[in-house]
Amino acid sequence: VGADTVLSQIAAMVARAQATKAPVQQLSDKIARYFVPAVMIIAIWTFAIWRSLGPAPQLAHALVTAVSVLIIACPCALGLATPVAVMAATGKAASLGILYKDAESLQKTGKVKTVLLDKTATITEGAPKVTDFVNFSSEGNSKIFSVVSALEKESNHPLKNAITEFCGESEETVKNFEYVVGKGIIGEIDDKKYYLGNFKTLKNEKEFEGKTVITLSDGVDVLAAFGIADTIKEGSVLAISELNRADIYTVMITGDNQSAAKRVAEETGIKEYRAEVLPEGKAKEVEKYKEKGLTAFVGDGINDIPALKTANVGV
Repeated sequence: VGADTVLSQIAAMVARAQATKAPVQQLSDKIARYFVPAVMIIAIWTFAIWRSLGPAPQLAHALVTAVSVLIIACPCALGLATPVAVMAATGKAASLGILYKDAESLQKTGKVKTVLLDKTATITEGAPKVTDFVNFSSEGNSKIFSVVSALEKESNHPLKNAITEFCGESEETVKNFEYVVGKGIIGEIDDKKYYLGNFKTLKNEKEFEGKTVITLSDGVDVLAAFGIADTIKEGSVLAISELNRADIYTVMITGDNQSAAKRVAEETGIKEYRAEVLPEGKAKEVEKYKEKGLTAFVGDGINDIPALKTANVGV
């Protein structure tokens, strides 16, 4: 209730953004600091010159010319233009569902030359489904599903729901669970070690082309593979085409495999893509593009935080 409601928090964020100063405003304030005394001095000189050398009535002419200098050279617009622009922009943006953290972010956004985008749940819906399954082992599908579901139960991976929905519930107990960043899960079930994820254990991924491949392995053989596909978000194609039309270079950076990344890039019109990039690698990719100009990174997950912080503008 009260200040804790979402609406109140949004209003407070907009108010904070409007209260901050953009770099251009700091510059105008600095200029105004010297400009105002200079104008005052010039107005006094003008009054003195017209009072001494001007035509009659000298006092009237001196007052008119001095006031004219003050009116024409008044730095009010210099000091007011930027705050008014910031208030108008942040207010309009809020009505469109866009919240700026501060005025500096607003100013930088207008100069962005490259937009880097995460894939899952940013460009795509983030609600992928298992579309293909192959069992390479001598075990029955039910055993494979039970093992995979038990391993995924401990996971917080974005693809967890797709796999558990496909495999169903499991009563298996996982021991020595380990999450390997950017790779997947390692765990023991009935004293047997399993590897589930993107461990590069599947040699022939052709039949899964354009999809995310999750493999189950015992460390020696691939026991099964899941092909997972995600649909493009409504509006992604239009948004990326607008960016391209505005001459803003678009790049997709994802931890997904090459074929899945290529499919999404081709469907959306993204100019360039980087696949199989680990979370810490995203920030390094952002650094590379920052050398070419102001860069924005668009992401939604916890693993995107380093890249969001590294970019000139994080969305």
